[in-house]
Amino acid sequence: MLSYRDTQTSSAQSCDQAVYVHVGLPKTATSLVQARLYPHHDQIDYLGKLLPGNSFVTRGVEQLVQLMLRKGTFRCEVGQARRIFDREIGPRLGQGRIVLLSMEDGSLGSLRRFRQKLANLRAVCGDVRILFTVRQPHAFIESMYFQRMRRNNFGGQRRYSAPQLLTIEQWLDSLWQRGEQAELSYLHFGEKIAACDEMIGYQRTHVLIFEELQRHAQAYIDKLCDALGIRRFDAAGIFRGGPHNPRVRASQLARLAEISRSPWQALRFRLARPGQRRRMLGPAEGPAAAAQLSARWSTRVDEMTRPG
Repeated sequence: MLSYRDTQTSSAQSCDQAVYVHVGLPKTATSLVQARLYPHHDQIDYLGKLLPGNSFVTRGVEQLVQLMLRKGTFRCEVGQARRIFDREIGPRLGQGRIVLLSMEDGSLGSLRRFRQKLANLRAVCGDVRILFTVRQPHAFIESMYFQRMRRNNFGGQRRYSAPQLLTIEQWLDSLWQRGEQAELSYLHFGEKIAACDEMIGYQRTHVLIFEELQRHAQAYIDKLCDALGIRRFDAAGIFRGGPHNPRVRASQLARLAEISRSPWQALRFRLARPGQRRRMLGPAEGPAAAAQLSARWSTRVDEMTRPG
């Protein structure tokens, strides 16, 4: 059982004068609620999220988030950011709906960098509420690995590249070499939640566990809505149509291995557009792909999460 601190079970009182920020972790159904809950709940003024292929409601909001949470992490011009805040977000406050934005990689990086993000949020936005979603670390790493496999081989973001067939061990070793900016930094979520408790406030930091969603979807959505202080939402509407980001299938990875062994097929793959690549890899049918952590990496992941 994942355990790092007590989670709130009582309903929070919504505050339409506060800014709510959903900081991830990724691979915890964040895209699902960002696409199927937040924009459709009449008590949420959803401003969007910062990820490739996604956008905020205005360029000004995107600029503000960049200043506070990404490009300006250590050099945020608070005066400039506050002027943008007053223009873009200030008029939305006090209108009877909670103002919510997402930064799915908001908890990426070192603890020092994350604390600076929190300081920027507090200095610019004033009253801030944090929504932090986590999951069992081994399952999180496996899910992140297959997301990377999907992006590198299905999405066309690396067009003209050869099939990417790193094992999970090779991928983790490459992350380890990259240091704090790599996806492994997400595993320090316990320390980052503690920083939220300290800098934003325990009652203003809401933590949800992905495995609770897997066990009972409606109870999880109820808890999410309670944390935001809004009316509960029917989970059936959120999950209708299946997963938002389905996992790569084992048959697709087997097909990718076949392609990589054929110079002609590998060349076709390198030249293919996203839709063509997906057709080459076949339909998302059959059992989901799975990857087993080695004893070395299993121990290392446990050590990284133990302080939380």
